[in-house]
Amino acid sequence: MSDYRYAGRETIDGLACHRIEFSPGQSSPNRGIARKFAESMSGTIWLTEEGLHLARASARTTKPILLAPGLARVSELQVHLVSAAVRGGSFLPRRITMRTGGHVVGVKFIRRYVYEYDEFAGPRS
Repeated sequence: MSDYRYAGRETIDGLACHRIEFSPGQSSPNRGIARKFAESMSGTIWLTEEGLHLARASARTTKPILLAPGLARVSELQVHLVSAAVRGGSFLPRRITMRTGGHVVGVKFIRRYVYEYDEFAGPRS
């Protein structure tokens, strides 16, 4: 549902990463809300060169998303994810920031959410 383009290599927080950009693709035969979002989002993901772990991601809407005619519309969605290495060589989310805006039954909303995670436990022996 999205088009992807390899945009080269970058160093993110000291990690060598592949940068991949995505944008809305051709219309999909799939239906539902997931398709509406995929056809309206663009952004960038950074994968570590070693292990191809998701180090960072950023996405935003390119156009409003009509969820229910006359009832609900998302006019803005921005999502940013920062991951970090944890014991055992895995990567887990460290910070997720979301900004949303839209209308529900004529009432406008704008929200910002920040989720931060720390103190991940390593693998059990």
